[in-house]
Amino acid sequence: MTVILYLLAGLALLGAMIILLPLELRVRYGREGEEDLLRLQLSVWPGIRIELKLVMLDFSSSISWNVFSFRGEFKGISKTSGFTGRKNYSASEIFDLLRLLREMSDIFKTLSPSLHYLVRSIKMTRLIWKTGLGTGNPYYTALAAGAAWSFKGFIVTALCSRLRVSQKPVFSVEPYFNSRNLNVTLDCILRIRTGHIIFTGLRMLIALILSGKAGRLLKIIFKPGRRYGYARTSH
Repeated sequence: MTVILYLLAGLALLGAMIILLPLELRVRYGREGEEDLLRLQLSVWPGIRIELKLVMLDFSSSISWNVFSFRGEFKGISKTSGFTGRKNYSASEIFDLLRLLREMSDIFKTLSPSLHYLVRSIKMTRLIWKTGLGTGNPYYTALAAGAAWSFKGFIVTALCSRLRVSQKPVFSVEPYFNSRNLNVTLDCILRIRTGHIIFTGLRMLIALILSGKAGRLLKIIFKPGRRYGYARTSH
């Protein structure tokens, strides 16, 4: 009996640790001239991090990742897909697409309270967003800088109104009146607990079952889709 109690206590402790486990996503993006660097870092446990690095330079990209001592690299991804042309949609395909969009919109309305809860559970602990831009023309540079300020203000306000913010966001726009260039620095950290994700999943499942839309969603996911023809370019 004592062994069973210890086992139950251990399982309860493990469950509590999983529920309270914080997940942290850090997004870092930098652009200087024609070179882009995007880093995505996910912390799933203290000291355990998964990092994805994406480098884009002169219309070529390089992807590398590392988890602990494991490292892999995949280079030379072309931005051209190698596929050109496709057959036109028929009237029935357009009708099916519109019906699918209507069904997905209806399902999204059912899930929106759960998604709203999930978004409100996210804490933004850092947001640094700096931009320097120049068009080569002082007049157009001033217009672009003003538009960038307005755009950033809108995005930051929207984020702060939907997420929990623990640190005041820092964002700026620096106009380059005498040069033609674009530099961007972005550093954002988002945190959420595993328990919030699990609870959101349960809420979504219950909402779908009670509304009778679970079967509709499964049909959408597993329904065989139509195949569309593509022509591969010859090299």
